[in-house]
Amino acid sequence: FLQDPDEEIAKMDRTVRSQCGSQPWNDNSVCENPCSFIPTPDKEEGEPASPSSTCGLQSFMPSRASPLPILNWANRDEVWKIMLNKEKTYLRDKHLMQRHPLLQPKMRAILLDWLMEVCEVYKLHRETFYLAQDFFDRYMATQQNIVKTLLQLIGISSLFIAAKLEV
Repeated sequence: FLQDPDEEIAKMDRTVRSQCGSQPWNDNSVCENPCSFIPTPDKEEGEPASPSSTCGLQSFMPSRASPLPILNWANRDEVWKIMLNKEKTYLRDKHLMQRHPLLQPKMRAILLDWLMEVCEVYKLHRETFYLAQDFFDRYMATQQNIVKTLLQLIGISSLFIAAKLEV
């Protein structure tokens, strides 16, 4: 049984929070190095955890082996690293609607309902809709002051890209 690395990180984060509580992070703290709790698949059990190799200031995400199949046009590990770096650029933001004062939260809900209807008409998979929603949210998190007239275009473009990935 393979465990999702994100679930493992969330579990460790809860452990760190319960051990450290609201204690501020400083040099005298018991939880001096929060990065040492994050596992890396390449590390052997007997090796000591060094803060520089386990954690960088840029990212708390552990390095993982590439899940991509062997590619004949590129090195799969290099493509995987590029994808992980792109993911850092397009982060999810639960407060994304605050970046768009001309839009109301109900507009996103209306758009997603419409995208779901489009998926039903064209018999797209449910995962395609979820992927389109993720693309939409990540794109909107990188932008500011999107006008109402572009919302539907951004949504259907997200669905179009997601449909291209559908198997």
